[in-house]
Amino acid sequence: MDRTKLLGVALALLTGALWGCSAPVGKFLAQNGTDMMTVVFLRTVVVCVIAGIWIILADGFRGVRAKKEELPFLFLLGVMNTLFTAMGFLVSLKYLSVPVALLIHYLFPIATIAGEYFIFHQFPSVKKILAAVLVLLGLWIGMIQSGPAKGLEISPVGVLWGLLAVIGLAGQSLMGKMAAERHYNYKTLLLYSHVFGTLSIGLIKLFFDGMGDIFLLSFMDLFLISMIGVFAGVFAYAAYYISLRHISSSLASLLCTSEIVVGMTVTALILLAPPTLFEMAGAGIIILAIGISIS
Repeated sequence: MDRTKLLGVALALLTGALWGCSAPVGKFLAQNGTDMMTVVFLRTVVVCVIAGIWIILADGFRGVRAKKEELPFLFLLGVMNTLFTAMGFLVSLKYLSVPVALLIHYLFPIATIAGEYFIFHQFPSVKKILAAVLVLLGLWIGMIQSGPAKGLEISPVGVLWGLLAVIGLAGQSLMGKMAAERHYNYKTLLLYSHVFGTLSIGLIKLFFDGMGDIFLLSFMDLFLISMIGVFAGVFAYAAYYISLRHISSSLASLLCTSEIVVGMTVTALILLAPPTLFEMAGAGIIILAIGISIS
């Protein structure tokens, strides 16, 4: 494996690990009754602030400017990022256990492989097809026992929100690859996708829920939301957008399944909610898919 591909692989794995750490934090906020729309809104604000400061320090105020022809693309990326992915996943945590939410979430590599074929006309390799089949097998094993398994959180509403996140994350992966091919600045992608995400989710929240609950959040709530913004937002997306310069969107999406193992481990430690044997078996098969995809 050459150094360029190795860098892309490492960054995609890092992205999954950072997302995995944020999953139990989101679950903790949901269990404490924190409104998930508020979490998503404040998370995107945090990303905007940090990304803006980062660009100004690195490139000056000129670096904040985006080209007019890029704005429609950045707006759509912001919708995929915030309204679909972040909102869909975090709301699904209200209804599902973290392992099940993650297992549903990782249908997105399958959607990405399909999108890569139809958009970029890239037929997936045998390894990717095998890895995708293993991901599906892992998902099936992890969820098929949800009925008889005691204490397992499952809900049709949660599944629907999870599938919305699948669409959003696959869309982001494909658009991120398009941006890499067009040589868009990854810092500009990070900033403006979250600026438009903040505006869209902010307007929805303002008209439907209002902003009053933000002032009632505890210091701990604000701290945890900020951590989600920093690690699952700024660091994770910066790593992901850079990785797409070096590897395909389908490979990057498969590598992000590292989130499952990290999410389960952190959940067991923080929330004292260990996954079921079937969920661990499903996750193990998905991790096997990672090894096959990069072999």
